[in-house]
Amino acid sequence: MIRSVSRTVPGELVSAHLFFDAEFHDILKQQNAVHVFIYRDPRDIVVSEAHYLTNVNTWHGLHRAFRALGSTQERISLAIMGNGIGQRCPYPDVGTRVRQYLGWLQQPGVLSVRFEDLVGEARTATVQEIVRFYAERATGLQEEHELLTRALAAIDPKRSFTFREGRAGGWRTALTEAHKDQLKAVAGSLLIDLGYESDTSW
Repeated sequence: MIRSVSRTVPGELVSAHLFFDAEFHDILKQQNAVHVFIYRDPRDIVVSEAHYLTNVNTWHGLHRAFRALGSTQERISLAIMGNGIGQRCPYPDVGTRVRQYLGWLQQPGVLSVRFEDLVGEARTATVQEIVRFYAERATGLQEEHELLTRALAAIDPKRSFTFREGRAGGWRTALTEAHKDQLKAVAGSLLIDLGYESDTSW
């Protein structure tokens, strides 16, 4: 992974699920990378992962485990609780998985953005913040307003093979009370830390 990060070239756009590591951060700083960290409500993550690993990514090491389950509810539970350790394809619980990335939130020079703000009413303001962050660190750019207009026009989630609904809050209709209890056990404090909830009474 360190080799891959160090091989990026000027002007290259790279997207990745890159967990926080001090060495990754140092290399990105050396590369003068414009780093935007996008995070999402873990409740929506598990709903999305259950669909993605069952129906979309058929070459993933966990695809067979998800397909073998008899219902969407069981698949969401697997996405929440994981499969433990010692497996051929280890899959920790969602709280553990998400916390591997949270170091980026504390790093100077990294812009943290909520996925929900990119797909909701705050989209224009959020993209404007990203454009401004980029413009402050890049050289030879066109006028900021033109860049914002082009960025907004280029947003088309349906071009992504991972696209399903492109919205936030779907967990409210997808999760059962049992799922909520599981999430509170492994990620209740995480939801509070990320600002999605103020307590565990949701």
